[in-house]
Amino acid sequence: ATVTAASVVGAQPTVTNNVPTQAQLTPMAPIAPAITLTTPTVTLTGLTGSTDTGIDHTDGITSNPTPSITGSTDIPFSQVDIIDGKNADGSDHIVGSGFSDVNGKFEIVVDLGKSSSVDGTHHDLGAKVTDPSGHDGQTTTTTPILIDQHTTQPTVDLNATSDSFGGTGTNTDNITNIANPTLTLGNIDTDAQQVEVFVDGHSIGDAAIQNGVWQITVPKSFMGEGDHDITATVTDIAGNKNTSNALTVTMDQHVAAPDATDTVTEDTNVIAMGNVNPNSEVGDVVTVIDADGKHGHFDVKADGTYTYTLDNNAAQHLAQGESETDSVKYTVTDTAGNTNTGEITVTIHGSNDVPDLHITQSTNTTGTLSTIDVDTTDTHTYGAVGGTTTGSSVVAHGIFGDLTLDNATGVYSYTMHADAIHQGMNYDANSGKYTGQDTFEVSTDDHHGGKDSQFLTFNPTATVMAPSVVGAQPTVTNNVPTQAQLTPMAPIAPTLTPATPTVTLTGLTGNTDTGIDHTDGITSNPTPSITGSTDIPFSQVDIIDGKNADGSDHIVGSGFSDGNGDFEIAIDLGKSSKVDGTHHDLGAKVTDPSGHDGQTTTTTPVVIDQNVGAPTVDLNASSDSYGAKGTDHDDLTSDTTPTFTLNGVDTDAASVEVFIDGKSVGSAAHNGTDWTFTSAALADGDHTVTAIVTDNAGNTSATSPALTITVDTQTTVNAELTDKLIGSGEQSATVITGHVEPGAHLDTLVITDSAGNHLDVIPQA
Repeated sequence: ATVTAASVVGAQPTVTNNVPTQAQLTPMAPIAPAITLTTPTVTLTGLTGSTDTGIDHTDGITSNPTPSITGSTDIPFSQVDIIDGKNADGSDHIVGSGFSDVNGKFEIVVDLGKSSSVDGTHHDLGAKVTDPSGHDGQTTTTTPILIDQHTTQPTVDLNATSDSFGGTGTNTDNITNIANPTLTLGNIDTDAQQVEVFVDGHSIGDAAIQNGVWQITVPKSFMGEGDHDITATVTDIAGNKNTSNALTVTMDQHVAAPDATDTVTEDTNVIAMGNVNPNSEVGDVVTVIDADGKHGHFDVKADGTYTYTLDNNAAQHLAQGESETDSVKYTVTDTAGNTNTGEITVTIHGSNDVPDLHITQSTNTTGTLSTIDVDTTDTHTYGAVGGTTTGSSVVAHGIFGDLTLDNATGVYSYTMHADAIHQGMNYDANSGKYTGQDTFEVSTDDHHGGKDSQFLTFNPTATVMAPSVVGAQPTVTNNVPTQAQLTPMAPIAPTLTPATPTVTLTGLTGNTDTGIDHTDGITSNPTPSITGSTDIPFSQVDIIDGKNADGSDHIVGSGFSDGNGDFEIAIDLGKSSKVDGTHHDLGAKVTDPSGHDGQTTTTTPVVIDQNVGAPTVDLNASSDSYGAKGTDHDDLTSDTTPTFTLNGVDTDAASVEVFIDGKSVGSAAHNGTDWTFTSAALADGDHTVTAIVTDNAGNTSATSPALTITVDTQTTVNAELTDKLIGSGEQSATVITGHVEPGAHLDTLVITDSAGNHLDVIPQA
């Protein structure tokens, strides 16, 4: 058999069988050649350079999970299986197979799988060899291979020693004025081979390990003024790469400290405020200054804002048109630690001195304004803001009164408006008084630009008292019980919190709520009086009965509550022609003495009922007894205590009084449906029965038509016999004839003989 190379490198070789010589026929069996079996050998060399990634292509560390491994067999064309440990069943875990060539060399691709470990996945590879004749052998040692497909993303940090700072800056804010700062590279794997650093995308070289830390110093040429993005790319031993997130470092080597100027004016504008550097960078800090100048005080804050407060007394020597200066130097430091110095200069202008307004009071409403002025030659006039000037008088109108001021002498007077209470005064329920406040801005003017304005405040009140006539309009008394106040600031005006007044209707008065029940709101009086109360005494109350055609309230009565808030008001609801009466749903509107309105939330029902129908009287059929020729409706009865039914009685009837023969005999009873009356015992004879209805409103009906009934408890019949003899032919059946009075009916005939014997005979006709 001859083994020859396959047409494809590494594939299974071709075996050719042949008998190259003629067969031999011998009398004796030839001696068989000795067969010596040798164990084939295999040796692994390592990964190919092209699949052993990284800087060193011979270290067996690669990021390629399917590298190629090389080796040799002592017998050419042998099959080689690359083994990576054992399977779960104990068999060899073969990761690649192939054949050696004619020289015994082989290169086989192995599949070692991806690695998820940061440190890589280790494999100890061996090999099994089978020569062409089927004999096996294997390596005696393993070849280590590391599949490493990961490297950690690095970080870039500006060294604290290179992160200069000042003001609000820190050594971690990545703002610096150091032109060649040092960077520290962190999170670098131990198998890192190279850490290349880039500034704004340009490589500045590789970092080096110093004292166990990767560091690099940036050349000055890469760090001009402004922001710079710095990144680092790590390459590990397996050739894996990872790039950091960008670190932005700001190079700042300058800070501005411009000079600032400002002005103040004696008496009128004594404070100057500003900012030494309104266009400063974020984080700039100015050295705090709290110092006195020649004429005032400087207060400079860290944010650059400043306040200069003039000592007004120290500048009184300056006349209008004169000026002097005050100054102070300041230092500013930015976040990068840069510093610079500037100066604040304030110019102080002189001015006319302002007069000082004073008051002398004669009464609570009168007095005189006066002026104190260091400029003794000045003359002054007085004014009131918003006032109207007529001649030498100024009149200013307040909410509750007017101020009259003489603009030459300063004499003033305050007069309350007659209707001040209606201008929104506050009501105090405890004192029963109404209070307000009027404040006028008054001034003195020296005609050189000097003017002192202050605020003159009066506290007017109004007291409401009962009128002389109950229910009439109350009396209002205006007063200013305290002295006026002159203040440099307007006082805080009292909050006007007018509560919405309330009104409640109770019902009609008992003497105008007619009928049996004097509280049911049903009356025959078309002009009754209604009662109620208001929460604020002396309030005007309008009683409202719906709306007019134009939509306005239909007012049917008006009046005022008394000192306790109670009222009684006569109302005109008009006559009613309806049988059931006219219904009114009454409400009320209230206006308190200060002019605030309110109204009832519910209505009070009132019925004006001025009509009641006359009833009719009927003898009950059960009481209308009758005989053979009578009926139960002929009003003839033998019942001495007959029962009557009253018909046509209105549904709102309260009582039905019954009269017999002109005398009241009591009231009918109502069972929910019918009105009935049972009489006391009546004598035989004719009787006249009438009735009168009284309804809930107290209306009395006309007397009913008279009903005449006849009570007849006796039967008196005159029977006359027309045949008094018994004939010979009547021995077995006697016929007695006769007649009775008209209208009578013979029920039984009693025959009495001479001996006193009685015989009852039933008539046949």
